[in-house]
Amino acid sequence: MLRYADVVLMYAEATNELSGPTADAIAKLNLIRQRAGLAELTSASPQAAGKQALRTEIDRQRRLELAFEGERWFDLLRYARHEQADPSADHAVTALDVIKAQRKTATADVNYLLFPIPLDELNTNLNVQQNPGY
Repeated sequence: MLRYADVVLMYAEATNELSGPTADAIAKLNLIRQRAGLAELTSASPQAAGKQALRTEIDRQRRLELAFEGERWFDLLRYARHEQADPSADHAVTALDVIKAQRKTATADVNYLLFPIPLDELNTNLNVQQNPGY
């Protein structure tokens, strides 16, 4: 099940990645911001000054809007930020720290960031290679 807010934020993110900070991407992001009682962004806003700035704002809104819904892990992996802790957080926990704690090991194996590809898929499509570590 997907929430409407998740779909709107995915649309804003995809539009930004495709074309940069367009009026359409900003409008979709503003739907979420307005519902949360935040001021609207415009193309002159510092959060929409460029592709990276809008990506950062969309990521921030995803973190706030989808808190405790299990989406953050995938956002961090998608942006390859599994080794970075959020600088605005009070605690510095990375995805690799979570893996280390779950597996009760001294080091985190980056291979655990990806799931194994099912054997049926590997047998069906010979062009697919198994993820590292499996």
